[in-house]
Amino acid sequence: MDIGFALAVNKDNQFEAGYFGDAEIFLIYKLKDGMLSLSKGLSNNFRGMGGKPGQATKQKGENIAALLRKSNVNVLVAREFGKNINVINTYFIPVIVSKGDLDEVIGILNNHMHWIRDELEHAKSKYRLFTIRGGILKTPVPESDS
Repeated sequence: MDIGFALAVNKDNQFEAGYFGDAEIFLIYKLKDGMLSLSKGLSNNFRGMGGKPGQATKQKGENIAALLRKSNVNVLVAREFGKNINVINTYFIPVIVSKGDLDEVIGILNNHMHWIRDELEHAKSKYRLFTIRGGILKTPVPESDS
């Protein structure tokens, strides 16, 4: 199974506190021989869409989803997700990480890959939210108020 990941980082390749859609860069990783390998980096040209940082619009979420789907991404990784999580979890597994260091996050993802494969193979509708800290927690994405 081909699995693609989009990691939401700043220009220094660090995860910052902030929403996935407000990242400066999406690093695209592919699973090769059981390990994540960097494929390319994409500038987030939709970052300022919708006004101030953290302000979500459905169009912004749809634009980012379309960009990442073209790169065959299945999993989104960030420190936080905003209201557009209800748009993106239709197409992607959202993963929240507590660490800011890229290499540490890659190691954690590699160690939990069986959970991600299982979700991709067995989810019948919307993907669950993964939260990785010391362990891994899978929860349904809360329904949107709007």
